[in-house]
Amino acid sequence: MIIKSNSIKAAMYVDIFSPSEHPFEEGDFTNGIYIGKTAIYRQPFFLNPDSLVNPHVAILGTTGSGKTFLVKSLVAKYRIDRGYNILILDWNSEYSGVVNALSGRVWKAAGDDALEVSKLLDGINSVDLSGIEIEHDKLHFAAALLASVLKYRISKGADRELDTIVVIDEAWKLINSDKSIAKMFREGRKFGLGVIAATQLTNDVDNEVLANAACSFIFRLQGSGSLGGLVTSGLLDSGHLEKVRSLKRGSCLVSLAYREDRQVRHFLIEKVQGGGSAWYGDV
Repeated sequence: MIIKSNSIKAAMYVDIFSPSEHPFEEGDFTNGIYIGKTAIYRQPFFLNPDSLVNPHVAILGTTGSGKTFLVKSLVAKYRIDRGYNILILDWNSEYSGVVNALSGRVWKAAGDDALEVSKLLDGINSVDLSGIEIEHDKLHFAAALLASVLKYRISKGADRELDTIVVIDEAWKLINSDKSIAKMFREGRKFGLGVIAATQLTNDVDNEVLANAACSFIFRLQGSGSLGGLVTSGLLDSGHLEKVRSLKRGSCLVSLAYREDRQVRHFLIEKVQGGGSAWYGDV
């Protein structure tokens, strides 16, 4: 039997104890991007996709929980600190500010007739879908775009180093109607693609998506369906449920699957920290 302990010394000297927050990998501090401090030991947490099983990120939470703030923060930090190309599927013109601040380009899905994938994957770009009035047409366009992105990267060959992140907010819209997100989660890593998918309806999230995200940020969630889906998927155990229910705005539970030991580590972030509010918005 292993007893979780908040005492680092107890975990170091007595085998029966395991720390409630595991130490992070040394390389994460030099190669990762800063997210915030852990709730118990107040360790700084740096997200380093290089140390994880894959670069994919799932962000789950209700409206107003801090989910979109984290997405914008990751976009800015991945672009500035890691130099990644970023492509954002923007349903409601919500990411134009951060894209413009980072000297990127906003493409209008209804106005820019020819969207060349090669240009969308160069620098930071968002595809604004708000001009497509019919929801079915918007979903069809988004699914076709994701399929084209994956096809283009496959044509460039496998075993590529990660250099491009595709951001899909309100991912549940596509998950319910199309398998393009699941396919990108499953195959993207081999072709240098990482995915950030954010959603608030976790009971609708395909288990394949959750199973293929090495990093998950879980903000405040309500409802037995949403919480039960996380347990069924294997992302969390029942001991985490009360923590997720009681999270404050901006706080989240993090799940990481490390490449070296294949262990999944869970810990709480006291508050996600970004940069200037002009880029990320208020948390």
